[in-house]
Amino acid sequence: MAKDKTAALEHAKKGATKGKGKKTSRSGSSSRSGLPRGWVQGDWIQSTIELDDLRDLAKSGLIEHGSWRLPGDKTEPQPEEGECVLLATHVDRDDDEDVPLRPMGRRSRKTPTGKAPQSTSVTEPKSCELGARFADLEQKQIQLNLDLELAKTNLKKAKDEAVETMNQALAQKDLDLAAAQKAAEEKTALADQKLASRCPVVHTTHARRTPAKEKLARSTPATTRPCREMITNSGDIHGSGSDREILSTQRSSYSTSSPMEAAAGVSAGSDGGRRPLRVFFLPFFARGHLIPMTDLACRMAAARPAEVEATMVVTPANATLIATTVTRAVDAGHAVRLLRYPFPDVGLESGVECLGTVAQHDAWRVFRAVDLSQPIHEKLLLEHRPDAVVADVPFWWVTDIAAKIGVPRLTFHPVGIFAQLAMNNLYAIRSDIIRDGVAAPSVIVPGMPGKEIAIPPSELPEFLLQDAVLSMEWDNIKAAQLAGFGVIVNTFADLEKPYCDEYRRVDARRAYFVGPVSLPLDSAVHRGGDGNVDCLEWLSTKPSRSVVYACFGSWACFSTRQIRELALGLEASNKPFLWVVRSEDSDGLWAPEGWEQRVADRGMVVRGWAPQLAVLAHPSVGAFLTHCGWNSVLEAASAGLPVLTWPLVFEQFINERLVTEVATFGARLWDGGKRNVRVEDADTVPAEAIGRAVAGFMEGGERWEKMRARAWELAERARAAVSENGSSWRDLHRVIDDLTEANASRVHSNGDS
Repeated sequence: MAKDKTAALEHAKKGATKGKGKKTSRSGSSSRSGLPRGWVQGDWIQSTIELDDLRDLAKSGLIEHGSWRLPGDKTEPQPEEGECVLLATHVDRDDDEDVPLRPMGRRSRKTPTGKAPQSTSVTEPKSCELGARFADLEQKQIQLNLDLELAKTNLKKAKDEAVETMNQALAQKDLDLAAAQKAAEEKTALADQKLASRCPVVHTTHARRTPAKEKLARSTPATTRPCREMITNSGDIHGSGSDREILSTQRSSYSTSSPMEAAAGVSAGSDGGRRPLRVFFLPFFARGHLIPMTDLACRMAAARPAEVEATMVVTPANATLIATTVTRAVDAGHAVRLLRYPFPDVGLESGVECLGTVAQHDAWRVFRAVDLSQPIHEKLLLEHRPDAVVADVPFWWVTDIAAKIGVPRLTFHPVGIFAQLAMNNLYAIRSDIIRDGVAAPSVIVPGMPGKEIAIPPSELPEFLLQDAVLSMEWDNIKAAQLAGFGVIVNTFADLEKPYCDEYRRVDARRAYFVGPVSLPLDSAVHRGGDGNVDCLEWLSTKPSRSVVYACFGSWACFSTRQIRELALGLEASNKPFLWVVRSEDSDGLWAPEGWEQRVADRGMVVRGWAPQLAVLAHPSVGAFLTHCGWNSVLEAASAGLPVLTWPLVFEQFINERLVTEVATFGARLWDGGKRNVRVEDADTVPAEAIGRAVAGFMEGGERWEKMRARAWELAERARAAVSENGSSWRDLHRVIDDLTEANASRVHSNGDS
C-alpha cells in the first residue's frame, strides 16, 4: 500500500512537470530520512505543481484536503496542539547541491487513516545530513531566542535607568522653578507694598457718604452694581487659557454708586462732583510697546489730574518694568493705577513675559501668549467696564469687546506714521512682491506723498514676503483699527509731515499724534526698569559730544561673529564709546582676547538695560549708533543727536529711509554688502568698515554739521510739540475731550432708552 501511494505521488510530480513543459533535474522518489520521533516527512513537491495536482493527491489520500493552505492570516506553518511539522517544497538541483529547505504548508501528524506514522530507518546519507542540519539549526534558534531575551532585558534596564535619570532632572528643575517663582513673588509683593503705600486705591470722598447715598448703595442689587475697583494682587485672575476666572480676592472699591450714576460719571461722594474718566491701557508684551504706552497713560493723567484715571493692564513681570514710572506719577498726585493679570502659560520660565527677556528661539511663545490673552481680556473688561480702552495693535479683538460694553476703543501705535503708511501701501501689492521674489530690484513704495521711496525686497518686513503671524492677522488688525474710535500714535507732526496729513485721510477715523511721550525727561533714569546708572557717571568723565552711544534694542540680536566685528570696529575707531549689550549676549564669549583691557580707558560696555533717555540727553554723547527701532529714532530726534543707522529687522529699514532721506539727521553705517531683515542672510559688517564710519562721523565735517543742525532743529520742535498749545499737547487734550464727550453721549443714550 505504501509503495502504491509513493508511486502515485511520483506519477503526479512527473505529470506536473510534464504539464508545464519543463524537465526535472532529478527523477525518482525524493529521499526518505529518519526523523526525530513524532515528526512526519513531507514529500518533495515542485513549486510548479498546479492546484488540480494537489487535489488529485488529496483524492488519493496522500495528503489531507486543504493542507496546502495556511489557515487564516498565517504566513508560516504553525503546529496545532499535538502536532509537529517539517514540510518543504521541492527545488530543482543537482544531486551534489546543498539547498536549504523552504516551508510549504502544515500537515497533521496523523495519517488519513488515523494511524500514527512509523519511523523509518536511515538508509540514505543525505537524509542523515538533513536531520543533523535541522538539529543544528534548532539549537541555533534556541540560542538566538536566549540572546534575544537577554537583549530585551538589558534594553528594559537601560530604559528604566534613563527614565529615572530624566525624572530626577525634571524634579530638580521643578524645584529650581519653584524657588525662582517664590523669589519673584516675594519681589512682586515688596513692589506691591511699596506701591500701595504711595498709591491709595480708595478715594477719601468715599468714606463720607450721605445717608441717601448709603441707602442707594444698599438698594442696588449686587449683580447689577458696576465694579469700580482696583486689583492689588497679581493672583486675582486664575486658571489657564479660556478657563480663566476673575476673582475678587483683594479689591478696594472705587464706587458703589448705582449703574446710572456710574455710567454718567457721577461720583458717589457727598460733594456730587463728577468722577474721573476711567481709561484702561493694554500694551503688547514688549518693552518697545510697554514703555511708551505707560508714558502715554501718565501724560493723560497728568494733563487732567481731576478728570482722567489711567489704569495699566499688564502681566506681573511687565508690571515690575513700569512700577517706578507709575510710582512717580502717583507721587505727583496723578491717578495712575496698575491692574495685573497672569501671563498665559506658553511654556516659558516664570518671570519671562516679554520679547526683551525671552530667548530668540522662544520668541514664538510670546506671540502665542497674545492669542491666549483674548478670553482673559474679554472677562477682565466685562468685569471692570472702563469708560474707554486704549489697546495695542496686536490686540485687535478689543474693538469688539469694547463695542459689547458700549465704550470707545483706541488703537495705540508705537510705530511711526511714515512706516505705517509704507507698510499699508506695500501690503496692497504684496502678491506682486512675492511673485517677483527677494532677488528683484528695489520696490517703489506706492502712494507715498513727497519724494519717491525705494526699498530692496530683502529689506522689507517678512510678512510682506511670506506668510507670517502679521500677514495672517493684517486684515483683522486693519478692520479693527478702522472700526474703532481712533488711533493714537507716538510721533509729532513736524517730524513726519506730510505723512501725518495723509494718514488722517486714509487710515483712521480719528488720529492723534501725541509724541514724543517720553518728554519731559524728569523720570528718564529708571524708565523701563532698573538700568545701569554707573554709565551716567562714566559719561561725566568724557569731553562734550565725544562719545558714540551704540545700542540695538532689547530684542534683535547679532551673531557671535558680528558682535566680535563690532567690538573690533569700535576699538578701531579710536573714539570713546558706550555700548549696550543684550543680557542674552553678555557672557563675554564674543569679546576678542584682551579687548576689554585694551579699550578700558575709553570704552564702557553695559550688559542688560541702560537708561537710554538719560544717556541720549547727556552732553558727552555726540552720536547714536542705532538699529532704527521707532522709539530710538524718536528719542534721538528729541535729544538732538545725529544717528548712524544699522537696521536689523521688521520696519527698521523703512524707518532708516525717514532718518536718512526725509528728515536727514542721520547716515548709513555701511553700504558695502548685502543687508537683510533675516539676520542670518545678511552679510557680516567688517570691523574696518565700522571703525571707519564711526571715526568719520564723530570727526565732523560739513555733512556731519548739517545732520547735527537738523537734529537740533527737530529736538526744538519736539519740545515745542509737547509744550502747552503745541501740536502733540493739543492732540492729547483732544483725545480726553473726545472720550469725555463720547462717554456723556453714551450715558444720555442709555438714559433715553
